[in-house]
Amino acid sequence: MEKHRMIQYALNKNDELVYIDDVPNGNNCECHCTFCKEPLNARNGGSINIHHFAHLSGTDCKNAFERTVHLLAKQIIVEEQRIPLFDNNDQPIKIENIEIEKDLGDIRPDLLVTFEGHPIAIEIYVTHAIDDTKYNKIANHKLTTIEINLSSLMKTSKEDIKKALYDKNNTVLIYDYGIMQGYINQKIEIIRRQGTPKQFDNYTFPMCPMKNKSVNIQTCRKCTFSFINEDAKMLYCIGNLNGNIPDWFIRANVHENRFMSLFESCNLMNDFTDGRLFRIHPELRRNKPQKRS
Repeated sequence: MEKHRMIQYALNKNDELVYIDDVPNGNNCECHCTFCKEPLNARNGGSINIHHFAHLSGTDCKNAFERTVHLLAKQIIVEEQRIPLFDNNDQPIKIENIEIEKDLGDIRPDLLVTFEGHPIAIEIYVTHAIDDTKYNKIANHKLTTIEINLSSLMKTSKEDIKKALYDKNNTVLIYDYGIMQGYINQKIEIIRRQGTPKQFDNYTFPMCPMKNKSVNIQTCRKCTFSFINEDAKMLYCIGNLNGNIPDWFIRANVHENRFMSLFESCNLMNDFTDGRLFRIHPELRRNKPQKRS
């Protein structure tokens, strides 16, 4: 349990989540920690301090708060049958199917739901946000994914968690294949418009502005600065803009060792082009998140 983060839910002897005020006070509540399974003391007899559970050993379980929030958040979504993507009436959308921690091989989303026949992964962020490694796995699955940021919660009351779950400012659209393809196409368009056109015949370029040496076409195919039109035997290179190209453009969705959401990427793309090329997708406008902490 982290300092000042009170645990108000625990597991009873039947491994069911129970609220602090619904169990007997003291050591005989027959409850245990959601993470380490250690017996808990129910401190619900006072009128000054917030009612909460404490470990009998007197030690703090650093993962108890995160685990409890995860369990409750998933339980609430299962009960509500709604996720915090919002319809045209600004209401959370109803989902058709829910699977908890479904094993997809290299990833196991907190929840995998179905909306209009399409799978959507739900990730609950309490202490660990999605990073670039997990993002790459999500992208490989072409899995639409949203992350719900509950990192600011200080209590585990069901009411607090539900309120935070359905606060649209806490929802970030992490990945969507259709939107990502549009994003990539915009990158290609920027390279075409701002790049230096080069005709190739022998598949070798005498001087690469990034490497300062001759390179072959295979090197250019792997380069994020270039776009190749094979049919026209034409290459467009923006290496000449080196120094004016932001890091996020080069490294896709990784920026300063911090994962970047689609919303942030699209906004930066819009700034980079002065709004001439990229238009934010309506889904991103409806679910505009606050900056990730």
